[in-house]
Amino acid sequence: MVMRYTIEPLTGKEYIQIAEHYYAVRDEWFQLTKEEQHLEMCVCAAKHRKHLMFTGESARVIRRIPRLGDPEVKPHCLSDIRKTSDEVIYWHYGPLDPNASIICDLLVVSEVQMICDLATSDTPESLLVSINHCLNKNLFTKEQLLSAIDARPYMKGGVMLKRLLRFATSKCESPLETIAMLAIYKAGLTMPQQQVVIRDNKRAFIGCVDMYWEISKRKIVLEMDGQSKYRNDKDGKVQFTEKVREDKLREQGYEVVRSIWSEVMNGKLVQKLIDKNIPSRRFSKREFPS
Repeated sequence: MVMRYTIEPLTGKEYIQIAEHYYAVRDEWFQLTKEEQHLEMCVCAAKHRKHLMFTGESARVIRRIPRLGDPEVKPHCLSDIRKTSDEVIYWHYGPLDPNASIICDLLVVSEVQMICDLATSDTPESLLVSINHCLNKNLFTKEQLLSAIDARPYMKGGVMLKRLLRFATSKCESPLETIAMLAIYKAGLTMPQQQVVIRDNKRAFIGCVDMYWEISKRKIVLEMDGQSKYRNDKDGKVQFTEKVREDKLREQGYEVVRSIWSEVMNGKLVQKLIDKNIPSRRFSKREFPS
């Protein structure tokens, strides 16, 4: 009998069974990241159960689309409703995806279908991180996503997803930039321009800055420093290059603010911008989805 529409998480025993499929030493499983565990489970499920088409969180892990926080370690998949094999897991929110593709030998729904499925369960903030990544990498356009939503007028999460598209942008190059923009918006501050090219007085290129305000003849730059930027910077070249660029910006009269992930989450970024006298914006009806 086909397992139809189940959202029950795997049991601890099932986790161990899947881990043992790959590892003779069970402890190795718990040394993997959540994403690695999830991917191994998807691979194992696909080997043991036929006709799987992965969607939702599993599609996001397989496609390496970023999110906020650690993914739940359970496989989400949908299957052809005509199949009746006991080996089929059925996880289905809407029409089967004709644009599904093979990635790492796994059948995975398209990025558009993945976002529509995630809208039923993910937080708005995490979903926006994934949408912005896809837009930045040209994996789909806003119009394509909107068309998919309109094609499913009674889709759970569709209304929230449409509201979320008002905040979506291709200019956020990392999850950190998306969350920073949200923090600025929720604090009621004037929104910055993004990915602005800065040149010196001789029109020589200095850099493309993450965020930029020009207020009362003041020029304020905000640079977001994610952990991945420095992870492989053992010789310090990245930090040196950033310091040289920052010095050039200051020489041209720019005020430079730098911030990291923890400062965005604990409110220190917003306070830094308030200290820089970034003004409040006028009333906006674009209330962020809760």
